Amino acid sequence: MDEPTTEVQMEIWQQEAETVLKERLKRAGAELGALTVSLMWNTRTDLDLYVKEPGGTTICFNNKRSANGGELDVDMNNGNKTNVPVENIYWHPQDLARVPPHGEYEVWVNNYDGNHQEDFVVRIKQKGQSKMIKGTVPGKPANSVHHTFRHPPQNPATTRLSTCQESINGIIENNLDDMDIVGLLSFAGDVRPEIPLAVRNVERMKEDVGRMYTRGKTAFFSAVAEACTHVKEFQPTSDDIAARWLIVLTDGKDTDSADSDAGKAEACFQRENVNLALITLGDDYEKDIVQRWKAVIHRRNDQGFIHVKVDPNNMLAIKRAFENVFEQITAASIAGGGA
Repeated sequence: MDEPTTEVQMEIWQQEAETVLKERLKRAGAELGALTVSLMWNTRTDLDLYVKEPGGTTICFNNKRSANGGELDVDMNNGNKTNVPVENIYWHPQDLARVPPHGEYEVWVNNYDGNHQEDFVVRIKQKGQSKMIKGTVPGKPANSVHHTFRHPPQNPATTRLSTCQESINGIIENNLDDMDIVGLLSFAGDVRPEIPLAVRNVERMKEDVGRMYTRGKTAFFSAVAEACTHVKEFQPTSDDIAARWLIVLTDGKDTDSADSDAGKAEACFQRENVNLALITLGDDYEKDIVQRWKAVIHRRNDQGFIHVKVDPNNMLAIKRAFENVFEQITAASIAGGGA
């Protein structure tokens, strides 16, 4: 899930730069982490992004990884040239010992081979905050002004991720019975089991939800197909057609699923009594596939497909979408005779 910027009103140039940057990062296969710093400029000059951690380690083109999990994963215009370059440094925690260090960071840009001044934009993205910085760097060899920031941010704003976490925890705590079976997968370019499918354990599940973090890319079809394989193994204790639900939220076109995964999900919906509640943020998703899934589910259960479309930058609307979906699932379960 690619988070929006904070709820503070952005200037027009920031909105435009954010849109262009996200598209370039997506094309380059850049990752998102608990902390991500990205650079964008518009010439074939080789600019280099530098980020210095609180402990003194600097991540850049000739030191691409730090012991804390920081990594330069996109480095452009150092060989093959493009007029739409980006660079990207992210901290992708593999375990609790490899998270972005807390404290003050420095970020700057170096002009490696350009004879003239270059304009650039840097985005500093962390949980609850996204900051856009416009700057210039003189002709080679020169550095830009150093910018400092703190991680974690002192006053994090509400984001898509924090809104989803709050909504999921609300469902776990307030809307499920003690014997309900529940699990959670997250997906970006990969699919990860966050909560194994099991009888509800409120405190443990809330802890697991709280550890989720933003990642890049989208393997939407893979996630639905994998979730189907888990849910279909759960056999309802009655003939209730509304007992098994997938609640899925996605915010963009699929970028990383295997070609066969959309069909695998469709086959699961066709053969098993698995229902789908889909929340789509924005209008950038594969409508033809979603319509196929809807048709397959409706042929066996006209209450087994729910689709809520939401403004991706409206946090309150996202929260209400979860509430709306759960109300409809409850109504479908009652109509089908189940809990």
